[in-house]
Amino acid sequence: LIDGNIINLGYDKENDEYLSYSLKYNNKSYSGTGDIFTSIISGLITNGHDFKDSIKIASDFIFKCIEYTSKYDIDPNDGVFFEVFLNDLTSLNN
Repeated sequence: LIDGNIINLGYDKENDEYLSYSLKYNNKSYSGTGDIFTSIISGLITNGHDFKDSIKIASDFIFKCIEYTSKYDIDPNDGVFFEVFLNDLTSLNN
């Protein structure tokens, strides 16, 4: 956490390059978001997307899911509502 931002980092071994993407931290945390994050990156790379863009897309997706989920009174251990936004990801490959 730096200056109120959460930072997602990646390392591209092939290009020996560190990558980062930051978003405003909303002081909310939900179980399973790391699993979703890595699944999105894996899927995007498998479909030919750039690693740097994949980090941004996954970060923005998780942020959107957390913002949406926080409007409801659910236990953070139950994770985020991500299903409503899946079309955002599937439409990337059209």
